[in-house]
Amino acid sequence: MSQFEFFQQAVAVRKAARRTSRRAQRGITLVELMVVVVIVGILASTGIAAMRKHTNASRSSEALAMVQSIRAAEEQYRALRMLYLNVSTTGNAGWFPRDPRDDGLVKVPFLTPASAATHVDNAAWLTLSPTVSGPVQFGYKVNAGLPGQVMTAPDEVVSGTGWGTPTEPWYVVQAIADADSDGVTAYFLASSLTDAVYVTREGE
Repeated sequence: MSQFEFFQQAVAVRKAARRTSRRAQRGITLVELMVVVVIVGILASTGIAAMRKHTNASRSSEALAMVQSIRAAEEQYRALRMLYLNVSTTGNAGWFPRDPRDDGLVKVPFLTPASAATHVDNAAWLTLSPTVSGPVQFGYKVNAGLPGQVMTAPDEVVSGTGWGTPTEPWYVVQAIADADSDGVTAYFLASSLTDAVYVTREGE
């Protein structure tokens, strides 16, 4: 290879390197940017949906755990006294530690000196003394009665729950919350007549 040919080859290589460098420096196109935005949007919406599902599951777990704790406390009370304890007054004032439907995102302690000063049913809840793992978002009611006494009707009628006049002592447990403050309440219902817990609008 002559010096001239070598020089021509070197010049061609340098020109190719410059073209590659310019191409690398030109940045991204609008189409590439839009593709990235779409991908990020899909990932964000998927993440939000997964987070919402996890949050709803944690809210449901609080209500289910508290309902089962109240049931266990009622059974312990009956083992000692042969009847269940009627804890809650009727109406919206009976939700304990407060009616959560106006400020459902707030968690409050269960059985505290503050609730003792303000809630009419605090003494009865202290007597029942269900196990509580921490602050609660739901409001709770538990009504009980004697054999032959008509069961307290729940705030929401759930088909198949069989309300009537049992021949055994009975109790009815309810939990309610507008857990995401959208005006729609999640509702849980249990009784001494069955082991099932009835749930409506669990994801709300």
